[in-house]
Amino acid sequence: MREKPAFSLPGGAMLLLVLVAIAGTLFVLMSSAQMQVTAGVVLAMFALGVEVICLKGLLIVNPNEGQVLQLFGTYVGTLRDQGWRWVNPFTTKRRISLRVDAEVVDWFKSKGPGYQTRINRILRKVMVEGKKRTG
Repeated sequence: MREKPAFSLPGGAMLLLVLVAIAGTLFVLMSSAQMQVTAGVVLAMFALGVEVICLKGLLIVNPNEGQVLQLFGTYVGTLRDQGWRWVNPFTTKRRISLRVDAEVVDWFKSKGPGYQTRINRILRKVMVEGKKRTG
């Protein structure tokens, strides 16, 4: 299986959008309650639940780390964009990191952009060769 980039949106923008939606929903909830409109109250409560679930999609990706995302046990991608991100709130997230000597990282970085991909390619080659030897 090959690594594929996961879909994500900027976390700050999504937080702002969800907070605005929550404020609007609370306004509708209060108005509906004052006017005794049951359907409006029920709809607003449902919307609040959806908005709270959307908040679960916020996560932070630290520098030199990634997040593996799975949706109901199926791999959907790896998130490498560092910073505050928003992903599908139903995905499970697993942080990954690799500890490598600074001298090794500096050498790979000196060869230009894409050093993480080159490190992965070398590790994959070693893994495949090891699997061939062990059967």
